[in-house]
Amino acid sequence: MQNQNARVVRNLSIAALILSILVILGSLISVAFLGLGAAALNDPSVTAAATYELETDGTLESYGLTGEDAVGLTAFVLGLGGMYFVWAIICSIVALVAAILGMRNYDKVDKLGGAFGWAIAGAVFSFLCGNLVIMILLIISAVYINKVRKAPMVPYGQPQPQPVYTPYQQGAPTQQPTDRQQ
Repeated sequence: MQNQNARVVRNLSIAALILSILVILGSLISVAFLGLGAAALNDPSVTAAATYELETDGTLESYGLTGEDAVGLTAFVLGLGGMYFVWAIICSIVALVAAILGMRNYDKVDKLGGAFGWAIAGAVFSFLCGNLVIMILLIISAVYINKVRKAPMVPYGQPQPQPVYTPYQQGAPTQQPTDRQQ
């Protein structure tokens, strides 16, 4: 039934939209905190205090590291975390566009081709980012978009075409075509 499948596409798109927005907001907040941490590590007084604390602890000596090495590794890990969250924002923007197109065009069969392509792209990018829930939502949405695209076009308010079944009646007389008219 086309209307039911279109509603499923709309609802899945709304769910993917909300989750994509949440991922983008969470990633932006994480990038902000990682930026604050990196800015703190660039302050010479903070770096000197951290180096002094790490060197007086004595655990770094067993690993053959200095306090400066530990601060450098911390800065490296903060940079990697920042790159991951920027990648998460990019991937979530692709999923967000897919969700918006699915939500706007769920009942427009002629525009669902673009929504289908974006749903597949959003699912791939969500997988690459690790957002498996959004990936699953977009895959299911793509399946239903395909069903809506292939469904017969029926104007709004008209009954859906039903398949015609002819029951087999045993012993029912059948008319044979005759060549001669009597």
